[in-house]
Amino acid sequence: MACIPRHIVERFKEKLRTREITFDLLSDPKLSSEARRKIFARELGEAHAKRVNASFERKLLLVDQRKGMIDFIKTIAGMKKETKRDIISRVERMEKVLQPDGVFLDDLAAQMLGFSVTSAEATAISQLANDAKAKEKLKKEAADRGEGRTKYGRPPQIEMDYGNSVVAFENLLRDLKADTRSAKERAAATAKDPIAVVKLIGDSSKALKASFDLSFIGRQGIRIFYLGLAGDTRALRNYTAAFFKNMELFFKTFKDENVLDTLRAEEVSSPQHDLMRIGGVATSMIEEDFPVSWPTRIPGILGKIFKASENAFIGTAYYLRARTAEQMFDIAESSGIDLTDKNELQNIGKLVNSLTARGDTGAKSQKPGLVNAVLWSPKMIKGNIDVMLLQPLGGGGFSKDVSTKRIGGEKFGIDATFAQRRAAINLLRIIVGQAAGVAGFLDLKYIS
Repeated sequence: MACIPRHIVERFKEKLRTREITFDLLSDPKLSSEARRKIFARELGEAHAKRVNASFERKLLLVDQRKGMIDFIKTIAGMKKETKRDIISRVERMEKVLQPDGVFLDDLAAQMLGFSVTSAEATAISQLANDAKAKEKLKKEAADRGEGRTKYGRPPQIEMDYGNSVVAFENLLRDLKADTRSAKERAAATAKDPIAVVKLIGDSSKALKASFDLSFIGRQGIRIFYLGLAGDTRALRNYTAAFFKNMELFFKTFKDENVLDTLRAEEVSSPQHDLMRIGGVATSMIEEDFPVSWPTRIPGILGKIFKASENAFIGTAYYLRARTAEQMFDIAESSGIDLTDKNELQNIGKLVNSLTARGDTGAKSQKPGLVNAVLWSPKMIKGNIDVMLLQPLGGGGFSKDVSTKRIGGEKFGIDATFAQRRAAINLLRIIVGQAAGVAGFLDLKYIS
């Protein structure tokens, strides 16, 4: 974000010194956020008015407003970027902004949330965030009493209550940030952009193909099955559970159940959800096989089939990654790995994502782009390379700034991170599992 030119700042400061503009005027409770923004636009320029007004409104909330005004002058020419935090925690700290006594500070709310909201919408956001926090407290109290998940991973009702409150909060934010243009307006905008047209064609063909099979279990998630065939019993349980979850998500969609919302509630209420979130485990990303969702809006049974296939694919991907991540966290903890280390968690996240065809391509946006439309499945390709080559050698995006263990002896061994060691074990098991699968298919007596 560009700084305000120094000569403009000096001119503004001079008007403050001569009291041509006063803090009493700017902080008048009767002055609306919009009116204050117009003053800043007149003095500092339209391009800077909104962010300067947001900074000023932040200082209005301080108990020591005099210190706030001084700090405002000191920072006006080089405003600091907002640090990203957990959205519910961020909203909780915004209580005075979202539920103010007096004028609604809309510019500050927009800067802190990342999008503009009305006073009524801000109140709804605050209420849902507070509800989620209250239910999170109840969930923690229940966990302290030993009322946790069953050995099969089924959450108790108190966890689902918390998860449902978080999903309601996320859905509200998604709806507020949604594209408000009509389908006709969006189509007209796409038609004017040749690259967007190419992307739409590629994305649509991919989504239509994926809708006619339940491919995640047999393609993207197949490595977890191979791990199970090679003796990893927990991986086999995870894969089997994912197989039945795939069927459940598909058929429940025809009953008009919000299956992805229910699955999301289960995941965010998991005791290990924060570890997954910090580690970057892909349990809430757009899947590259379903980059567009327009086929789900086709009237009748055809649209419903597309929707059921999409839910089954996406939900199974999230479910299997979450179960695999939980397994890796448990192995890491039993191996003495520090799970408060962000780098360790992110290494495990990359390991799990690549195992389930979600390799890190280095793209800044998590949304599938033009490369995804042209190359079909770049993240799966990268995941294959990670699992079969890079990660067992310590590459594939693994951080080196973590604890290591010597393997292979002092003379010829190497110092390997936990994620690298697990990647090497996984590769060996995948090879053995594939061989076992082929042997079973062809019948061992003919191979021998």
